[in-house]
Amino acid sequence: PLDRDARFVLIVFCSVAALWLSRTTADLGAFKVHGWSELLPATVAAAVSDSTVALLGCVLLFAIPSRRRGGAPLLAWEDCRDLPWGVLLLIGGGLALARAFDSTGLSTAVAQGLSGSLETLPTWGILLVVAASVTLLSELASNTAAINILLPLLFGAAIQAGMHPMLVALPAVISVSYAYMMPVGTPPNAIAFATGRIPMRDMVRAGFLLDLIAISLVCLFVVFWVAPRLGFDLGTMPEWAASAPAGP
Repeated sequence: PLDRDARFVLIVFCSVAALWLSRTTADLGAFKVHGWSELLPATVAAAVSDSTVALLGCVLLFAIPSRRRGGAPLLAWEDCRDLPWGVLLLIGGGLALARAFDSTGLSTAVAQGLSGSLETLPTWGILLVVAASVTLLSELASNTAAINILLPLLFGAAIQAGMHPMLVALPAVISVSYAYMMPVGTPPNAIAFATGRIPMRDMVRAGFLLDLIAISLVCLFVVFWVAPRLGFDLGTMPEWAASAPAGP
């Protein structure tokens, strides 16, 4: 059964999760659910983020006394010493690397080089190149940052090349989640690698095989399932795209 300390930890956890979900305004179409950050002064609201909420939860755990520990806080520094700091640094390094990709223009250069080859490749070649390139980039950078940079450029390049935009959009948005090789690719990989029981060589070897299988499946999925369901030819540009601007 839950004792007093466990109840307090559960309350703090649920409160942090609720504050995360309700911080910003949610547009549900018929109506909007306004977030609590709108109640704060503009300067304060601009500085508040999900990290602020997380730190608030940590402060509460360090401040609330524990009955089991005789008045000591629920969370003590002795507990934090056992945290997997290597995993946290690895994930933080991946986010920093993704930010560097964006700030230096490397992601944009990769996307432009990828979009420039769309006019010369056959349909299967385009699918494979897009899926493989996006998968490789997501192994080294945040998948959210990668798709935000790549998708507009690929979409515009497909229209300019006279192809249906879904030809590049679908493989890109699906393949961006295929980060199986590198620990920095996604937090679950980092958690598994932090156990020390999975050598880097084994993770890369297994992840590379999974990447190949996933890339092949997404290409087959786009051609043989998506195209018939949506009722269009992937190699033909629709009428609405013909009048769209060529740039991203």
